[in-house]
Amino acid sequence: MGVRGEGKSRWALAVLVGCLALLATAPAALAAEGTGKISGLVKQSAVLHEVIANVNVRVLDASSRKFVGLARTNGSGEYTVEGLAPGSYKVKFEPGHGSIYAPQFYSGKSSFAEATAFAVAEGETKKEINAELNEGGKISGTVTNASKVGLEGIEVVAFQVGGEEFIGEYSSTGAGGKYTLMGLPKGSYTVEFYPENRFEVNLVPQYYNEVSFAKDATPVVVAEGATKNGIDAKLHEGGEISGRVTDAYTHKPLVGAFVSAYGPGAGEEGGNFAETNANGEYTILGLGSGTYKIEFEESGTGTEHITQYYNDEPTFESANLVTANQGSTTPGINAALIPKAPVNTAGPVVSGTPAAGKTLSCSTGSWTGEPKPTFTYAWLRNGVVIAGASASTYVVQVVDQGTGLACKITATNKHASVSAVSNTLTVPAAPPPPPPTPVLTLLSAKITVSGNSARVPIACANATCTGTIELTEQIVVKHRHHGKTRSKLQTVVLARGSYALTAGQSATILVRLTHTGKHALATARHHRLSTTVRISVTGGLTKSIPVVLSESPKKHRRR
Repeated sequence: MGVRGEGKSRWALAVLVGCLALLATAPAALAAEGTGKISGLVKQSAVLHEVIANVNVRVLDASSRKFVGLARTNGSGEYTVEGLAPGSYKVKFEPGHGSIYAPQFYSGKSSFAEATAFAVAEGETKKEINAELNEGGKISGTVTNASKVGLEGIEVVAFQVGGEEFIGEYSSTGAGGKYTLMGLPKGSYTVEFYPENRFEVNLVPQYYNEVSFAKDATPVVVAEGATKNGIDAKLHEGGEISGRVTDAYTHKPLVGAFVSAYGPGAGEEGGNFAETNANGEYTILGLGSGTYKIEFEESGTGTEHITQYYNDEPTFESANLVTANQGSTTPGINAALIPKAPVNTAGPVVSGTPAAGKTLSCSTGSWTGEPKPTFTYAWLRNGVVIAGASASTYVVQVVDQGTGLACKITATNKHASVSAVSNTLTVPAAPPPPPPTPVLTLLSAKITVSGNSARVPIACANATCTGTIELTEQIVVKHRHHGKTRSKLQTVVLARGSYALTAGQSATILVRLTHTGKHALATARHHRLSTTVRISVTGGLTKSIPVVLSESPKKHRRR
């Protein structure tokens, strides 16, 4: 049941009851290892020597004390133990619970060490391994409450002090709190009293004579065939410890969890335990005044939460002490148990520069779980798993541009697999391609003038072309400076205009002659000039192309 504080006598009682149950069922369960047998007769040692039925006969290996066979006496006091391998054995005779007879070893001995050993060969039947049982001693008394009212249903357990193996007896009080323990071999006994439904009755267990721990108990000396009367007890109202047990993360109540109070005595005696109800609440009853360590655990196999000690401590040694006082309740001793399945307490984090060619890293975050979980990684692009990306790092690809990258951590232990997704880093989209560059082509190096305009044939490609067209000429300009004549080249504009063409369009653009252009063309030989056309293109290259500017032949003839 996971209760450290049951105390020595409680464990002793469990051993005794377990032995009785084993004796009642084990003959059918033992598998025969040989063909040897032991048989005999059990009777009382009194004058009449009447046979005794229902005595359990245990066969023990004489060296190892290992239990190897058993039987029970029939109505004629006879028994036979079968299936024994060759070896040396000792036999113990144990009357059933409530018998007046005391147990003994063959032949007439009180302990295993003193018992007579004998050999059994293969196929041999060792006969006349008999016993004459003496009437055991008795312990009797009355159990009351603090008001001296007899208490019914109180367990009374006596176990022999200093024996080489457990020897004891148990009983329950009847009407008026009376009890009698029977069939005790001579010896000194420790006697304990506690409610048989002690987890529902708020009474403090005690040892004779009104002490809390076995080490302080007053021994009760028993002689065979004699009754030790007046071994009484007065049980007092106990202290209580109460609280609530929940899931640490869902905060839902945990139903049916065990909460144990471990006492401060030798062997951690003096404690008790309780079970949580549908609301996760519990109350531990029957505690003596003192300090206790409180354990919170789920019952059975396949439990879902980690055992914990007050206050949020992982081990019994580190547990905080809780004080209980008889006649009052210590409330608020709560616990929030952590699931054994993985739980993410701090999310994974992706870090790094979200750009093509850069490496991102993913941390696992913080997790709980028992056993500790192992982790796997998956990288996500806009929430979709990226095939093959299962390491803790990831190199950003060109295809990731314009998307969000995150990491998914999956934590796994034997209880479950749980996933958590990290923050998302956005990878900037790739810059748009530059717009196409407009390209303008001059379709002819011969530019004719008609009237006051020059005709410039051009073609546009790739993109819309807009800009200006100028026809220029370099002339020599002379001027006097400090009595000297100096010359320099000067660019003059002969014609100027603008244009706008769509991609793939060609046209002849009329540019108007400047006054300078008109004069230069009029005075030129044959009305013909070698000039330069300068064409600018918005978003493209400006071109300067040598051309020949001449008047239209028709105009020239009219002159």
